[in-house]
Amino acid sequence: MSTLRPLRLFNSLGRQWSDFQADGTVRIFSCGPLVFAHPHLGVLRGAAGFDVLRRTLRWKGHRTRHVFMVTDVDRGRDGSPLEVPPGLGDPADPVEAVAAHYTRVFRQDLARLNFLRADEYPRASHFVPEMIAFAQELQRKGFAYATDTGLYFDTARLPRYGELAGLDLDAQREGVRGVRPPGLRNAADFALWRCAAPSAVPRGWESPWGWGLPGGHLGCSTIATALLGEHFEIHTGGKHHRELHHVNEIAQSEAYHGDGRAWVGHWMHHDMLTFGDQPMVRGAASMRLGDIVAAGTHPMAVRLFLLSGHYRGKQTVTADSLDTAARTLRRLAARLESAVPAREVSTHEEALARVPAEDTEAFALLDRLDAAVCADLNSSQALAVLQEIANSTELTEVGRRVLVGAADALLGLGLGTLTRGELEAGPARQADQDAVHGLVAARAAARRARDWALADRLRADLLQLGVEVNDHALSRT
Repeated sequence: MSTLRPLRLFNSLGRQWSDFQADGTVRIFSCGPLVFAHPHLGVLRGAAGFDVLRRTLRWKGHRTRHVFMVTDVDRGRDGSPLEVPPGLGDPADPVEAVAAHYTRVFRQDLARLNFLRADEYPRASHFVPEMIAFAQELQRKGFAYATDTGLYFDTARLPRYGELAGLDLDAQREGVRGVRPPGLRNAADFALWRCAAPSAVPRGWESPWGWGLPGGHLGCSTIATALLGEHFEIHTGGKHHRELHHVNEIAQSEAYHGDGRAWVGHWMHHDMLTFGDQPMVRGAASMRLGDIVAAGTHPMAVRLFLLSGHYRGKQTVTADSLDTAARTLRRLAARLESAVPAREVSTHEEALARVPAEDTEAFALLDRLDAAVCADLNSSQALAVLQEIANSTELTEVGRRVLVGAADALLGLGLGTLTRGELEAGPARQADQDAVHGLVAARAAARRARDWALADRLRADLLQLGVEVNDHALSRT
């Protein structure tokens, strides 16, 4: 008989395992992408792991409130030009137009991969007045000081600074990290507001410290506080943010609230997705969901691939790994096509109540499925249990339907409703894909030869096939 076990999660704060406990609604804040280019698969990989988090919390009987922030305020700080997708024409406010466009693309990608919809997707640019007020309060409390280049947080005022990353605080404050702005008191001090000449950034705001942009950490603290309250249960993000960005979020938030309590109870970090031996980075055009789907891979095969690795471990994507995921999905769909998922099994208790008392195999598999997700969201192990469910010859019909419904509640693959026909690329579609790849290759050759007229004609041919080219990536419209 399956038992109700606790959900054990790894907390980056303290680097320790613990049984997750919460009363009432579990509030979750996620750092989101910079929306000035197409989101690549590495961005979606992190979102996949934390989609399983929300599904598992629901499975254990919790309600959730999820805020997934979108970053759109620091365009131009690195000096790179803003590239406007051809379909947007010549907008009056190109920064706003591009940010709004790629925010829509990001949310469309999340929907195509069947991620649970967040309660809110706030854009940072919509909260700049709140950020300024947040920074002013830190200055009023003595945690921030102004210089000619902006407003900076004084890390020496916070004894616990750096605890998340396990930093040597004295070395962090005395060390040299690149070029220090004039007037910086400690090397670890960070900007709450960066002043800049209006000509230096495409978009900025007036503030008590002058024209400029919010510091790179200020938006997350401000928006999380505005939408989730002074304290909340879980903060998620990439492992690459653990050592600096999230350290600084904690510092400014705990200084702002000033109640001596930890700002967030639980920190969860996903590792990077690599393409070959290279990490996915901002603006990477090599692996976009639109490209992958246009080439014939079903979105649920992409989702299955993303869930085949543990969120805290590195994962490498290749054409072969996506093909393997697609074959696995087709096999599962073929074996489970007749097992229409039982409804109302979104929680463990509901699933237990629906399994026939005599179906001991179903109870055993349900227990293994629960054990997998309760072990720090081990989605790869949950997929292995799903394979067992598909292969079992001892399940009752009702037990199999309950298990498929439970697996879908946790993994979100749509099994039992997907058909083999949906997952097979037919000859007509394959011919279309071949034409797309041929035109893309021909256009790349034309651009290398600087034959711009031919490149434009090939772009028009691609648009006829529903493919938009922006010279950095490819997507089917």
